Amino acid sequence: MHAAASRTRWIAFKLGVPALVVIVGTSALSALYMWWWRPADTLLRGAYWYQSPPFNDIGTVPVALSLLGLVVGTAVGMVLRSTVTAMVVTGAVSVVGWLGLNLLRPYLWPLREVTAPQFTGDFYGSSSPLGLFLPNFWPLDLPNKSYNSWTVDYGYLMSTGQHFVSGACGDLTEASAPCLKEHGVVGVWAQYHVAADFWPLQFAATGLLLAVAAVVTVFTVWWARNRA
Repeated sequence: MHAAASRTRWIAFKLGVPALVVIVGTSALSALYMWWWRPADTLLRGAYWYQSPPFNDIGTVPVALSLLGLVVGTAVGMVLRSTVTAMVVTGAVSVVGWLGLNLLRPYLWPLREVTAPQFTGDFYGSSSPLGLFLPNFWPLDLPNKSYNSWTVDYGYLMSTGQHFVSGACGDLTEASAPCLKEHGVVGVWAQYHVAADFWPLQFAATGLLLAVAAVVTVFTVWWARNRA
């Protein structure tokens, strides 16, 4: 029992000190990046707030990412007992986790949805290219959408109210018109985030990362007490 308690204190110290350094250091870098990014964000009118940089490099997300990398590296190193192998595995896990976070990120906060009737009565016989009606080209003129909205998904709207995948009728040319008409397409829809969702998405992503880090930490302590 005494040996297990000693191991617990040892792993707590070994994790606690580096974790404190990571929190302070990454927070400082995050603040520096945010200071650097503000003029660019103003120049770009806030249009790219949702992209990986800057989203993963400012705020609380980089701190949580760094902590997760630390505890994963510690856990892998304890299990494998090989520095080089542990570095390779930790790097691979970090890349997979980073990609997974970016795939999940749009759905960590409720999406807004807007629909609009973009098709006029003579649309199907019009000579205008259908590309003009592509949903990702119309975020500026739809209700409740703005220049810096993050369009996550979009498509056509059927007369039944159902969503219709944009590319299901092939290339966006006049040849697509009969297909769209056959499916009863009467408008367009989009699911999106506004710039005000930045911090809710940040905190949701941070919470997810810290939850995973906590699970890995619990495993690391258990391993140190019982298997090391």
